[in-house]
Amino acid sequence: MPYIDQEKSDLALLYKYHEVINPAMINDAGQFNFALTKLIVGYIENKGLRYQHINDVMGAGIGSLLEFYIRIVRPYEDLKIEENGDVYGPLLKLLAEAKEKTNGV
Repeated sequence: MPYIDQEKSDLALLYKYHEVINPAMINDAGQFNFALTKLIVGYIENKGLRYQHINDVMGAGIGSLLEFYIRIVRPYEDLKIEENGDVYGPLLKLLAEAKEKTNGV
């Protein structure tokens, strides 16, 4: 989770990276990928090339993606399903029927 205890965090370091990679200057997915890569490379250069630090990067990356999916992507998809209908509707109906048959046995 990206929720850092403000008293324990090194805010100066976080702000330093924010200044180096200004989100307002990122115009496309390629630049976004580059910015993320620079953060990863900087982290490993600063901490050292060790399995633990590689694992830190992987964990933070996966964790932040999952959090983004849960907090932003999923609610957005639910909104669009309400607006436009559910493309999985027929499969959901089949799944419900299969569950009924299983529960009925």
